[in-house]
Parts: sequence; structure tokens; C-alpha cells
Amino acid sequence: MTRHFALAAAGGALLILASSVPAFAADPGFCRDYARAAVRQTRAAQSHDRCMRHMGDDHTRWSTDFPNHYNWCLSVSPDQANGERDARRQMLDRCAR
Repeated sequence: MTRHFALAAAGGALLILASSVPAFAADPGFCRDYARAAVRQTRAAQSHDRCMRHMGDDHTRWSTDFPNHYNWCLSVSPDQANGERDARRQMLDRCAR
């Protein structure tokens, strides 16, 4: 009975740990590339007056803080990170012309 209880407790602990990590979270290499792109996109937007107006107060999307972008990316799926990268790209396509 004691061994059964220990196995059940260990299994429960694993479930708790697994639930604290987002499903399908992006890996560190992907997130380094994502954060580099985010900083480059922000700097590109800052170099165009028309883009600066569209950036508004969204300091999370439009930040040059590499660790902020990197850590956020680690907490989401690759699809979510790519969606954010695409949103910046679309805005740049509209305002940087």
C-alpha cells in the first residue's frame, strides 16, 4: 500500500509540474530568433514617422527589450509568437512605404 501511495503521489507531482508549463511552448532557439526579429521590427518602425503614430502605447509589442520578447516567447506556443511577429510585419508593411 505504501509503494502504491508513493507512486500515486509522484504521478500527481508530475501532473502539477506539467500543468505549469504551457502546452507546446516555443523552444529557446526559436525564441532567440523571435526576439531578435521583434527588436529589429521595432527599430524599423521607429525609423519611420508614420509608423511611430501607429505604434501607440503598445510597449509590449513595440519594445527594443530583447529579454522581454524572449521571455514572453518562452511562455507561449510558436503559433502565438508567429502571430505576433506577423502583426508587427503587417503594420510595418502599411506604414513604412
